[in-house]
Amino acid sequence: MANEERGEVDIILDGGTYVMAPTFQAMAEIEAGSGQKFVPFARGFMLGNIGIVDVAVVITAAIKAGGKPAVLKDVGEMVVRTGLMSPGLLEAVKTFLDNAMSGGVKPKEGAAREGGPGK
Repeated sequence: MANEERGEVDIILDGGTYVMAPTFQAMAEIEAGSGQKFVPFARGFMLGNIGIVDVAVVITAAIKAGGKPAVLKDVGEMVVRTGLMSPGLLEAVKTFLDNAMSGGVKPKEGAAREGGPGK
């Protein structure tokens, strides 16, 4: 089970539940597998600029960072069997990417107003 305090996210693939962990290693593997810098890649993904290989690259790196072995080809096949547009799959990947960029920290309500410029 994912530890949300560490920014981990559960994903269900082909009937199994896997933990995706946002680590440096996962982010580096995503850059290597996508051929893009992490932040522009993640931003594009959030805007819907995705392909099946992008999804498989992210999930593979994230599952490995979560402590389970994962191979791109096998993960890609699990994504196909699960359904790329199945409820929860893309949402889990987007949450993982968001957590990787933010450190899993969500801004507190009203935080932008407290201690802002001039205070």
